[in-house]
Amino acid sequence: MMALSNFGAWEVFPKKQKLRWHLIHPDLTPSFTYDEADKRIWHKEFSLPEGTQYELSFFCTYAKVPEWARTPLGFLPTVCFTDHCDFDTPELLLRQREILKECGIRITKGIFLYDYSHHPFTASLEHPGILEEFKKWENDGHELAYHAFSKSEGPDSVSHFQNYQSPDELQTIETYIDHGFLSYNATRQKPEDLFQWAAHQSEKGIRLNWNYVDAFEATANCNNQLAPIDSSIAALWKSKYLHQELGLPEDTSRLFKAWLSYGTNEDLDFAVKRLQVSLSKAKNREQNAIVDLLKNGLSSLGNSLDSKIWKRNLFNRTSPNHFSSFSTVFYKNPLFEDNDIWSFQTASVKNYEAVFSQYGLDKMQREKGVLIAHTYLAYTGQNHQGRLFLDESGEINQKAKSALRELGNLIRQGKVWNPTVKEMHHFYRKLSSIQYQIEGDNLQVDNCPGPVRFVD
Repeated sequence: MMALSNFGAWEVFPKKQKLRWHLIHPDLTPSFTYDEADKRIWHKEFSLPEGTQYELSFFCTYAKVPEWARTPLGFLPTVCFTDHCDFDTPELLLRQREILKECGIRITKGIFLYDYSHHPFTASLEHPGILEEFKKWENDGHELAYHAFSKSEGPDSVSHFQNYQSPDELQTIETYIDHGFLSYNATRQKPEDLFQWAAHQSEKGIRLNWNYVDAFEATANCNNQLAPIDSSIAALWKSKYLHQELGLPEDTSRLFKAWLSYGTNEDLDFAVKRLQVSLSKAKNREQNAIVDLLKNGLSSLGNSLDSKIWKRNLFNRTSPNHFSSFSTVFYKNPLFEDNDIWSFQTASVKNYEAVFSQYGLDKMQREKGVLIAHTYLAYTGQNHQGRLFLDESGEINQKAKSALRELGNLIRQGKVWNPTVKEMHHFYRKLSSIQYQIEGDNLQVDNCPGPVRFVD
């Protein structure tokens, strides 16, 4: 049995031998906004336009049925990079471009329009020479994207958002990547105001918006957004032992942080972060540190007793995060209403040595999945094992570079599709227009932008 509409998602219940077709579901369009306490409020209810209708039909056959590829090159894995520019300096920006060119990898590169930052370094378009550098990025085939408009919030930030224009000297920028907690970002708006936010962005030429959600923390074992198991607690902790077995770098504190984010709840995550701050203050013997330490310790203990956390970690370890359960990649946010802006979801990639290790690349080749990587190529902190640069001077981690070079070799050989996020979305929009025609006992595919094969 096969649906004749490429719409919604199917959920399989093997024990009950049932299928459920979800036409509308909040996890098909995962989105949230922060409340005043900086906690995420997931959007679970949407209004359908009056008169909405669905024409649904099925086709039953014993013959082979069509399967279409998710890339224009065929049944291959997809690796797309969306790099955040938080830690870029003029020197590291140049080094990144040189390495990517050498490896044969193209990315969607976030940029800042303005210099305002609480850090002494910046690589915004206001900095001398940066505009010319970004022209070279475009000449190398990269896409440029807004990563908000400055690293930090300043007195002119709201004005920047209201009045910005795509730089004349560069190609029109169509992708917007939320950055931190800047007041004008989508995640800081009230749900009822998101339509106006999207209308403004649409008028400015924005067609893609990051939903500020990572499906999982990528590892050698977790690198496919089409595989819900990759976003499970079981897969996350399996990565720790796999990395040790393969001799790959691993930071247990990084995995613990990922577990707090994905394997617990927001209350415990916040409580532990406050406890860590208290521990630091206690070590420095700051005033009232012991009182804060006791208070936040008790808060962490209390929140850890939540039965839902224990149930998930003991009995639902292989279940995906709710925002990964339907393998969401691109979607129309219902709260944006009829504005022509699509949202996309990523996976956090910090350990290049592990994610693009031989094991990781073999897994990608085998599963032919999708990875839209959320990266910080210029980050040099010790807590990111497997990072590209070892320090701010630009000393290269040769093992990370070697892993990226192996990925680049697969791209050159036509074994991995490496689009920019704009190119990837252009193809995926065409997938949504696929139609099926019945010819006798067979089913044929119309309007497919890529290869089709028939399977039993």
